[in-house]
Amino acid sequence: MRRELRNQIAAQARSLLDSGVVANRREALTLADDLVRCGARAKSTGRPCQCRPVPGKRRCRLHGGLTPKMSPERKEAARERATTQPRINGRFARSADALAQNSAKEAENNAKNA
Repeated sequence: MRRELRNQIAAQARSLLDSGVVANRREALTLADDLVRCGARAKSTGRPCQCRPVPGKRRCRLHGGLTPKMSPERKEAARERATTQPRINGRFARSADALAQNSAKEAENNAKNA
């Protein structure tokens, strides 16, 4: 992991040197090191996160770098569950029994109020 990070920083530094943004290698490495950070911002202070990103990702492990990508099959299954699963007051019900209990409670409340 460290080797990949070092290689990433070195590649960034080389591109900075080649483009003429910085004059010497030390400045390029310092600037590249600062560029290879998570960058997620804190809500309270507005300061960027200083953690290193997960290799191959743009964010650190704390800000979603370890979150796996969802495959199209899993997305479709989740969408189907969301449309077919019963809801109580806008929230998902755990089972059909919970839905039946809720409708029975509503019937009791309607009878009391009538």
